[in-house]
Amino acid sequence: MHLIEILPKVKEFIKYQENCVTEKPNDIMIHECLKSNPINLEHFVSSAILHFSRIEGIIDENNTSLSDLSISASKFLCIIRMFL
Repeated sequence: MHLIEILPKVKEFIKYQENCVTEKPNDIMIHECLKSNPINLEHFVSSAILHFSRIEGIIDENNTSLSDLSISASKFLCIIRMFL
């Protein structure tokens, strides 16, 4: 699995976790404890994706596209695979 594929799953878990607090009030302590970890993971994965995108020249420091994404995306995925 690649970072780009992980990010939506983390976001899904965050949404699921938030709904559990509403649907199962007895579990509120468990979900409050869990809440910060997926949010931290989401920030980490997002930051890593931006960092690698800058290294590969996909975006600049303002997150503006610099090149043809169809070519850069394949290079980007190769870089991501090295870190997984």
